Amino acid sequence: YKPVARKVRTVPEPISEEFHITRRLPDNPLEGLLELPIHPPDFIPGIRFTQERADTLDLDPANWLWPEELKLLRWIVLVHEVAFVWDASERGRFKEEYFPPIRIATVPHTPWVQRNIPIPP
Repeated sequence: YKPVARKVRTVPEPISEEFHITRRLPDNPLEGLLELPIHPPDFIPGIRFTQERADTLDLDPANWLWPEELKLLRWIVLVHEVAFVWDASERGRFKEEYFPPIRIATVPHTPWVQRNIPIPP
């Protein structure tokens, strides 16, 4: 809940070039990806994707994947394990080459305070 006094109202104003959001896409986003194995290897715990995390991560809740498909899915998660976060200590940032930092424009203003209506005791 936010009181009315803290309501934020947008101001129609032209935005300068430094506040524009630019999209940077790579030439070929699939360039550095590994080729999927035809016969994926058995699960080997990684640095972040450990055996206990693999057990708690329910990759086949409906139980409709073949065993080889489940091994392939675990291999994909293991190869890209740094992209997943299991606790707050593993958080990171997006690459700035894809997602540059966003600057939010603000308008300088003079705050004002209106006296409260006196209420008799």
